[in-house]
Amino acid sequence: MPDFELHDRGNLGPRATVFLPTCYEAHPGQFFFFFFIGFMVAGATAAVTFRHMWSLCRARIGLQRRYYFRIAVLPPVFVLTGSLSMCSPRAALLLMIVCVQFEAYTLSTFSSLMTILLQHEGAKFVEYKHPENLASRRPGWGEALLKALAGYEPRKHFAVPPFGCCFESWCTAHHLNAGHLIMISKLVRQFTVVAPLGMVIIMWAALAISDDDTFHRLNIILTVAIKISNITCFYGLMILYFSTHDLLHRWNTSSKFVALKVILVINMLQSKIVLVALKDVEVPVCFETRSELVNFYNSFCLVLESLPMAILISRAYPAAEVDDLSGTSPELLELELEALQQSGRNGEDTRICRVEDSESDDVSTERMQNEEDV
Repeated sequence: MPDFELHDRGNLGPRATVFLPTCYEAHPGQFFFFFFIGFMVAGATAAVTFRHMWSLCRARIGLQRRYYFRIAVLPPVFVLTGSLSMCSPRAALLLMIVCVQFEAYTLSTFSSLMTILLQHEGAKFVEYKHPENLASRRPGWGEALLKALAGYEPRKHFAVPPFGCCFESWCTAHHLNAGHLIMISKLVRQFTVVAPLGMVIIMWAALAISDDDTFHRLNIILTVAIKISNITCFYGLMILYFSTHDLLHRWNTSSKFVALKVILVINMLQSKIVLVALKDVEVPVCFETRSELVNFYNSFCLVLESLPMAILISRAYPAAEVDDLSGTSPELLELELEALQQSGRNGEDTRICRVEDSESDDVSTERMQNEEDV
């Protein structure tokens, strides 16, 4: 999420009907360069995304395919918001809010995707490694997942970048329990609340608060809060990735993680780079303030970044690997983990939902046998 520069709140920038003709008349060469490159990148991004979605349409129907669709939408949103912001500096703040909302939405979807993959692999682990347990009862999703994670060596799960590497020497190797998994989920999903809410408050303050000093202080506080929320979300994803890498190795989680976070990290740092690069550049006549120039280049970079993101996502989330994950549900797993945490059993002797399913299966089987006898 690039920063939005807004120093003159009394002038949000020219409208597209004024900005585009002015730029064309003042700088025709630069105008054609930026908008031609932007148009070509936007077309290529749309083509890559369409091909990816078309292949997903023929994949097996289920939650995994639905999550792949949601993640594949992010590059077109980036290229659309960036292109519209290039055409109209006046709408840049509104478009940035949309961009941040979709970024938070995509990261939350990635967390849900990892959850259903963990459910699936946890159940398979118990089925193959502990078949004796299935004779008496079927373990719950939460219990199966914790047993699967406990099948690997203890490690320092929280000693990962960007925060954990600072206190690695104080961490001890351990297995993840239900409380840890719930905390990781909250670390990731808090960004879906903090980021959109913070951007909306910034927009409201820009339009409603008359004192410039008050607005700029509030803007700095909220911008820092959003950055911290983004880094915290990244920390939660890093914990989830390193802690489950061995269990989910066949799903290529490394490429899935990189496809999202590399571009988003670059996107988060680019604003400072652009601001330093344009520090001594003379503001063209088509831009009324330096802030508009910085926002224009940020939007152009956002358009350029959408194409490699679309390519990475199409390769990291292929339709060929969509499998039958029937019965998995992120909400169900979280409920089971909360029950495990509340009971203090941490995965031992839990029978939430999956036992009820087993009992219902037994009743259905008995009913079918009676009908056949009749």
